[in-house]
This record gives sequence, structure tokens and C-alpha cells, in this order.
Amino acid sequence: MERQGLGNQSLDELANFKGSVTAGSANDQAANAEFMRRQALWQEQATIAAQKEADAAERTAQFTRKTARYMWWSVLAILASAAIQAFVTVLSWVFPQH
Repeated sequence: MERQGLGNQSLDELANFKGSVTAGSANDQAANAEFMRRQALWQEQATIAAQKEADAAERTAQFTRKTARYMWWSVLAILASAAIQAFVTVLSWVFPQH
């Protein structure tokens, strides 16, 4: 059987076929070639998935840095507001307007 004919079989069917042929025969080599082809495809798919995950992690890190920067500026604005309020309160104690 040619390797192309094995491409339509499920993994279980391929394993059963491999188990039923003589080791080292042309059919055995075809089954090995088909399994290696599938293995290469699975590895390629896993690599693509890992690459997508790495890209998503990088985007998440960028978003987190940006969010942290905005939070830092908001803390500084709150601090400035509190300082101004404290200054105005002190001025109202020092210079009361009855």
C-alpha cells in the first residue's frame, strides 16, 4: 500500500495496519512514513500554537505595562489633589474668614 492511501486512515487504523504487515516490508515503510508525516504535522501545529501563545503573552505584558503607567499617573494626581486640599485647609486655619 502506498503512503498516500494511508493518509485517510485514522491513527488507530494506521497502527492496526502497521501491526499487520511484515517488519521492514514496503508496507511497513509506508506506514512509518505516514506516521512520521503526521508527527511532523502535529509538531508544526504545536509550534504555531506556542507561537500564538507567546504573541498573546507579549501583548498582555504590553497592556499590563500601559495599565500600570496609567495607574501610576492616577496615584500622582490623587497625591497632588490631596496635597492641594491639605494646603487649602492649612490656609483656611491660618487666615480664617469670619
